[in-house]
Amino acid sequence: MASKRNTSIDMFRLAACALVIIQHYRLFNMNTAGALWSGFYCRIAVPFFFMVSGYFSWKADPAARSGYLKKQIVTIGKILAVSSVVLIVYNIIIGYKIPFKPVYIRYLLLYNEPKFLFGHAHMWYMLALIYVFAFGLLVEKLRLNKPAYIAAPLVLAAGIILDFALFNMGGRRACFTRNWIFDGLPFFYMGQFIHRHESKFLSVITKGRGILLLVLSAAAMWLEGTIMLRLGLSVSRTFFISLLPLSFSVFMLLLNFPDIGKGTFIARYARDASMIVYIIHHMVEDGIKLAAESLCGVKMYQHSTIRFILIFTISTAIGIVYAMLAEKRGRRKSRADRLGAESPV
Repeated sequence: MASKRNTSIDMFRLAACALVIIQHYRLFNMNTAGALWSGFYCRIAVPFFFMVSGYFSWKADPAARSGYLKKQIVTIGKILAVSSVVLIVYNIIIGYKIPFKPVYIRYLLLYNEPKFLFGHAHMWYMLALIYVFAFGLLVEKLRLNKPAYIAAPLVLAAGIILDFALFNMGGRRACFTRNWIFDGLPFFYMGQFIHRHESKFLSVITKGRGILLLVLSAAAMWLEGTIMLRLGLSVSRTFFISLLPLSFSVFMLLLNFPDIGKGTFIARYARDASMIVYIIHHMVEDGIKLAAESLCGVKMYQHSTIRFILIFTISTAIGIVYAMLAEKRGRRKSRADRLGAESPV
């Protein structure tokens, strides 16, 4: 396959950030059917992010794969370090005190649960991504890609069973299943496997079949949710059986229609902006909440739709400004490198 840019994936990165915000803050007011079902389907966001990481990690040359994984570990590590400082400073400014218990160290190391460090649990994803890339690097060194592909669905099945069991026993903590092992590795290797066999997948799952697969997967997700509600079970868990085919069908659709938003301003900056949106959306929500209460006496949790629009719009605007500055900095660096190469010794 030609290695041209897939703007559809870039655009959906930003859309997935919107889904994360909905999952955290709802699109509709609490205790409504809209809030329940929108939050249910938004579970696809994090699996998509891991699939994207796996998809772009695949290179035909093993040395190139290892090099890519090493580079990503360093890049994500730098982003995590900088964003951690920003979050800690922000917590100090707003006077938020983060509780600590010794057991939180184990949660951090084993389950990527960093809330006691930053006050923002969503940063688990950044830690999990580093763990996943490190594990991927080990798999490359041991040449165990194929066993990893076989193990991925088994690990996901174990995560589904464990999530269900813990939820019903009452001893569940989200990080026990929402971590690099159960949430990260299966979808990472699904993305890598798709890229490795992309031409075969696209020859079978054409555009029409891809749309049909998406409709059927969404219907399966609805059926699973309906059955769970009828049985009195919660749909606020991490995993669902139909999440796997839904994630796969969405990704295949993005590959079948690779040029969504091509040439637009948003598509140009969506990839870099999405990371910023993910990192800062809780801070933006805090700012909106404090401003609304102090200036207007309005409690934003009572206006979920408006709150979501404000969080996503402001976060995206900040993310795009960051992406524009990063692009400008990259152009200056490239120009300096080119001039340096052209100058006589």
